[in-house]
Amino acid sequence: MLQEREHKFEDGVTVRLLGDSLLVQPDPPQTSTSSGLIHFADGSMEHVLLTGTILAMGYKELEDGTLMPLSEVDPELKLGRKIVFVRFLKDQQTNLQWSELFDGAIRLRLTDVMLAFDEEDEERILR
Repeated sequence: MLQEREHKFEDGVTVRLLGDSLLVQPDPPQTSTSSGLIHFADGSMEHVLLTGTILAMGYKELEDGTLMPLSEVDPELKLGRKIVFVRFLKDQQTNLQWSELFDGAIRLRLTDVMLAFDEEDEERILR
């Protein structure tokens, strides 16, 4: 199952994640919610909640040195699964560099993921 840690982009580049990280394709940011709340522009808040799709997942190293795929650590994490994650503005520069290299995809730490959901539930979750 460690194949989950690889993702091949359209240009042929393959990345392999190390440690407990995820490669995520962020959804385009919303400018407002269905209830009319307006999101602040980048830089005006310390952090923002975003959604995206998991492209690849790393692993957790157990005390005995065994590598366990993140999908076994938490069965809710699956390739192609939608997630809500938090982005801290202090991480923004690193993400911009990643995003330029990898078709808009960004690297997250497992602790950045707030919840996972099925795509058909997206409208109800993001109200």
